[in-house]
Amino acid sequence: MTHWSLFSPDRRIATAQRRTMMASLICIVWSAVAVFASLFGKASPQGVTLLLAYNATGVILVNLGIRLGWTRKLQDIGLTQFQMVFAVISMCGVYALVPPVRAAAIQTMCLALVFATFSLTAEQCIRLGYVLAAIPLLTLAALRAHDPDTFSMTQDGTPALGAALIILIMSRMLSLFCRLRQRLLTQRQELQALAAQVEGLAQTDELTGLANRRAMTEQAELALARHARSGTPLCLALIDVDHFKRVNDQHGHHVGDEVLGALARTLREGLRTTDLLARWGGEEFLVVLPDANAESAQVVLHRVLDRLPGLVIASSSPSLRVSFSAGVAQLQPGEDLTAMLRRADQALYEAKAQGRCRVLIAP
Repeated sequence: MTHWSLFSPDRRIATAQRRTMMASLICIVWSAVAVFASLFGKASPQGVTLLLAYNATGVILVNLGIRLGWTRKLQDIGLTQFQMVFAVISMCGVYALVPPVRAAAIQTMCLALVFATFSLTAEQCIRLGYVLAAIPLLTLAALRAHDPDTFSMTQDGTPALGAALIILIMSRMLSLFCRLRQRLLTQRQELQALAAQVEGLAQTDELTGLANRRAMTEQAELALARHARSGTPLCLALIDVDHFKRVNDQHGHHVGDEVLGALARTLREGLRTTDLLARWGGEEFLVVLPDANAESAQVVLHRVLDRLPGLVIASSSPSLRVSFSAGVAQLQPGEDLTAMLRRADQALYEAKAQGRCRVLIAP
């Protein structure tokens, strides 16, 4: 059974809901103030009725729209700019209807700008500042036009002019804050990207682009634990380039690097997509073959080995051909990675002793 919750399970929407509820609470409180003022004859009942209808419609529609996800596809899912304009218009309504609380209404009016700090850009703050500053000025013009005989610029107009000026100043100050917030956000994203890059370098061999020994050890340990629980077969193969020292001595280390890169590509292309491949160190590579017994692993590696005679390994030495020797070890009950590596290394040593260019299975 699905239970309805006040807040959306979507974290972004839930955050927007909480901010909207705070803004809605301000409108509700001032609606109550206007009602009490009308009850005591300090405000026009007709005007207060219109204000209540305006506030109730806006509060209900905005809160429901955000909660139900109607704004999910918008860049500003909390409708921040709309809510700020809505709130300032509401405060101007209180300002016009309830003269005794005008000073407090102006303070609340300016408080609406604080919501700009959550999601608006610096440019949006400045543009919005002009719009919000115009609202009390329009209210002032409406008051003067409605009752020019009793309108007092000192009592009725000065606070509204002050509110417009304060809003303009605050919008400029908040734009600076928003620029700083955006700069910090950008720096944070850059640091995260750099951290991810450093982490990638820490687990990747720079020459071949394969996983390095550290990363492979973690992956192999996880693979062994998974297959030990399931009982399915798993093999690992230790691969060593034949006569690699001779390649370096005769052709140079740059050719040796090309050999390692070419062999890495050939192994990656010849292995199964589920196999794990890493540069284990120097001219050695390690392959983990999940769901493979020793014989099938040997077949996979022979297939790669058979491709090497027809490949141009190094562009600077097109006639150079290389091969590799490998030792394969299949996971045995109760065996750990160290024990498997030891057996694979012994099989590799035997392959070298038997003449190289071969794949042997560890007993």
